[in-house]
Amino acid sequence: MIWMQQEDHDQFIKYVNEKGEVNNGFTKKDVDKLLKKKSENKLTLVKGDNIEILPGIKVFTGSKHTFESQYVVLGPDNDRTIIASDNCWFYYNLTSMLPSLSLDPQAYVNNLKRMKTMVKDTKYIIPGHDPLVFKKFPKLTENIIIIRD
Repeated sequence: MIWMQQEDHDQFIKYVNEKGEVNNGFTKKDVDKLLKKKSENKLTLVKGDNIEILPGIKVFTGSKHTFESQYVVLGPDNDRTIIASDNCWFYYNLTSMLPSLSLDPQAYVNNLKRMKTMVKDTKYIIPGHDPLVFKKFPKLTENIIIIRD
């Protein structure tokens, strides 16, 4: 199952249909895969911020990496882990409040600040592209970690 923000879905399809490809690399082939998942009832479109998609799993928006990019928050309020994906590329983005590729750099920084308030330790904000993740947590196997103390 894929959970995707409605706005991202609509905008990606619109831009690909109009231009053939979005600047960030989303292609007609990607849209075709997305529409196939939708036809198989394996795509759930989410509209909004702080939405529980499954018990204990919420999606949040805010960075504007894409039209309405989202990140996943796992666990109860006092023990959360954030799978940030492209909403935080590297731990360095968190420590320096440095935006990455974004449609709205200030929204990206505001979102980093918000994520920091949602976890007990910023190591529990898992960036989408930082190999340091593999040094902060115990390794289960090659390229797979266990997120725990």
